[in-house]
Amino acid sequence: MFGNINDYVTDENIELKGVDLSFGKGRFITIARAGGSNAAFKLYSANKFKAHNKEIKRGELDEAVAEATMHDIYANKVVLGWKGWTGDNGKPIPFTVKNCIALFKASPEIYRIVYEESQNLDNFRKVEVAESGNE
Repeated sequence: MFGNINDYVTDENIELKGVDLSFGKGRFITIARAGGSNAAFKLYSANKFKAHNKEIKRGELDEAVAEATMHDIYANKVVLGWKGWTGDNGKPIPFTVKNCIALFKASPEIYRIVYEESQNLDNFRKVEVAESGNE
């Protein structure tokens, strides 16, 4: 019906199978979309925060609890895998939910990037739109 919305239509396959975020030096994190077609993310998020509904409604959810909950949600339902991450000994660190949460705690900036990019529509678009400058 609408002919000019392709730049706001996402690809469900990309949303679920994910895109690779590069963190330089051969480090990548594969992320699914936080929302959209990722029903598992929505359900898991709702269930994780259900235990805190009273605090949320009162605006009293402890910041540390909220942060830990978000790290858990993203490690379980947004981050699909990674490559190139190593420990202090130079050996590869395999992707696990536990290791992902540890990475988020060690570098809040990495979590912030994963959070923002998993919600960035541009990463999950169905069609790349060429900017003509005539719009």
